[in-house]
Amino acid sequence: MHFLSVLGASRPSYLEHTLQSLRACYELDRWSCVVMIDNAGPEADECERIAALMGGEVMQSYYDEFGLLDRLQIGLAESTAPLIPSRWDANTIASASFGHAIGVTPLQMAAGVGAIMNGGEYVPLTLRPVTDRSGIRGRRVVSPQTSLQMLRLMRLNVTSGSGRRADIEGFSVGGKTGTAEKYTNGRPDRTRVVSSFVSVFPTDGPLEAPRYFVLILLDEPTGGARTGGLVAAPAVGRVIDRSARFLGVPRQMQRPQFDIAAVRGRPNL
Repeated sequence: MHFLSVLGASRPSYLEHTLQSLRACYELDRWSCVVMIDNAGPEADECERIAALMGGEVMQSYYDEFGLLDRLQIGLAESTAPLIPSRWDANTIASASFGHAIGVTPLQMAAGVGAIMNGGEYVPLTLRPVTDRSGIRGRRVVSPQTSLQMLRLMRLNVTSGSGRRADIEGFSVGGKTGTAEKYTNGRPDRTRVVSSFVSVFPTDGPLEAPRYFVLILLDEPTGGARTGGLVAAPAVGRVIDRSARFLGVPRQMQRPQFDIAAVRGRPNL
């Protein structure tokens, strides 16, 4: 999710140079990093290559713009600060390219994904009642075209990638799996993981259409299967299936046709 936000955002000269470098070096299956990545294998390698070309300064700036580097101001003193790297060296950049090296709260995740859902504008969350939404000020972090492309990619992850178990007929569910190792004595522990699935629905329709966010997170799941796609995605699908009618989201009986060419196209700079 991170690298596509960078490739489609607001630094034209840098982005154009980056894309030209990528095309000159190798044929990059950009969307496979989102759809198939499992933190290992060729998809993770491609994400690491993109992150290396991007550099720590650019990556860190986007983490910051998506609200992931500071404590989320939601009106509660107990709001937890994120776990962020002490330095952005080559190892950190490589790990961060597929979601490691940083730890954020579920609310921070919701606010960040919200910027992808709503057309590219980061809007701070709050627990306080809001009576006048006209007073809420956000900031643009990606273009509307990139937001739309990300919604398509999240849908593709559910129809053809690691999030297939979240697919519920008629609701155009999109999302992304996550499986993160917890730390023991300052080092990653492969026996202890946090598995999650972050979801948006419906992903089709215009950018101004209402959309809903669902996040299921399991702390140290047991029983064999532990990845987000196996333990969290099915739960998200069931939540959406039961809650959509209460939210007034109609079930589309005819499955929308997904245009893979729209995802493969060159990002809008």
